[in-house]
Amino acid sequence: PPRAALPEVAKALVALDVLHSYDDGVQHFPANPLFRIPPADVRRRVRIIEIGLGARRAWNVKGLSPYLGAGGSWVRASVDYEMSDPSQGPYDAPGPSIGGHDSAVGFWVGGGIYRRLGPRFQIGLSGRYSKAKLSIPGSTVVGEVVPPDTVGHYRFVPGQGTKVEAGGKHLGLVVEPSGAAGLAAF
Repeated sequence: PPRAALPEVAKALVALDVLHSYDDGVQHFPANPLFRIPPADVRRRVRIIEIGLGARRAWNVKGLSPYLGAGGSWVRASVDYEMSDPSQGPYDAPGPSIGGHDSAVGFWVGGGIYRRLGPRFQIGLSGRYSKAKLSIPGSTVVGEVVPPDTVGHYRFVPGQGTKVEAGGKHLGLVVEPSGAAGLAAF
C-alpha cells in the first residue's frame, strides 16, 4: 500500500544550535608620579555561550533549498578583569582580579539558502539574529596611596552591573554534510 504523505507543517526539523564567542582587550592606566602610583594594565576577558532550540523548515526550489527557523535560547556570559604591572617585565606582575557571570533566556530567528554538492555535502549562506538581556558586573579602577604606604597602587572598586544585550547578528558561509549519507561519511 502507498505510504501517506506527511502534511507540509510536519516537515519542520528540530534545530539545536550551540554558539561560542570570546573577546579580550587591554586598557592601560599610566603611572602617576605625583602620588607615586605605578602604571597598570587591565585585561578584560569576555566569554559567551548560547544554546538555541527551535524548529527549522526548508523547501526545494529549482535546485536550491531556502530555509527559515526560530526558537528559544539560553545565553551565559562571564567577564573577568585582571590587573597587572607592566613595569615588571614582558609578562607583567600579576595583581588583583575581579569577575562575574550571568545567564538569561532569549530568542533566535534565522534563515538562509543552500545547495547540495553531490550526495554528501551542501554549501550555503546563513543569517541569524538572537537576543537575550544580561547583567554584566562592572568595576572601576582607582589609583590611591594609603598611609603609611609611600608608594601608591591601582585597585578595583566593584560597581553597578550593566545591562547588555547578548546575541546579535551573524552572517556566515556554511559547508556541511547533507542528509543521512553525508552524516554516515563522518
